[in-house]
Amino acid sequence: MGASARVGIENLELLETIFEEADALLQDLEKNPYDPNDFDHSDPGFNLSFFGNIKGNAFASKALYHNMLGNFGKDQKVETVRKHYTSAMELYILAAACLPEDDENHPWYLNCAYNFMETADAPTSLVMDVLEKIRISVPTMQKIWCQNPSHTKKFREDVYVKLLKIEEHAKSLIAQKVIMLEGPFNWSIIKTLPLV
Repeated sequence: MGASARVGIENLELLETIFEEADALLQDLEKNPYDPNDFDHSDPGFNLSFFGNIKGNAFASKALYHNMLGNFGKDQKVETVRKHYTSAMELYILAAACLPEDDENHPWYLNCAYNFMETADAPTSLVMDVLEKIRISVPTMQKIWCQNPSHTKKFREDVYVKLLKIEEHAKSLIAQKVIMLEGPFNWSIIKTLPLV
């Protein structure tokens, strides 16, 4: 068993705690939603700081929990792992939806969701929707978060370039009716795409 597997198993109790805390935050936010009448309208960042970011990060924390259980949980049956990865995908999509398009984590959480789509057997329409949201978000996010070269995250930038190529190729395959929007996404064709 590799080091990462040991880390996952040893930290299962911590993961459970993180999941429970994230769930408690989400329940609290649901019981006490943001009401613009209760707060100063001159601070547009207030909602994001005390509601959107917290909610998004709570969903992302729950997604991480499912990711780790899918990777390192005791039950490694295919269906169990698929359920965990499907939950992770759905939670990352919810996390991204809590953040504005120009937030650096908006496209990243969508990328995290994309990474689970093959195992989760996501339909083509959902895959294309997530890829489109990433494509739209990245330029607006870069205007804010990539002005200073020290803030640029090269790894993330490379991922976004790769995802743009995947989206372009998938659109071409949809136009050729090789992939259908209503059907399953054809991952084997995408894997043959030269991405460099």
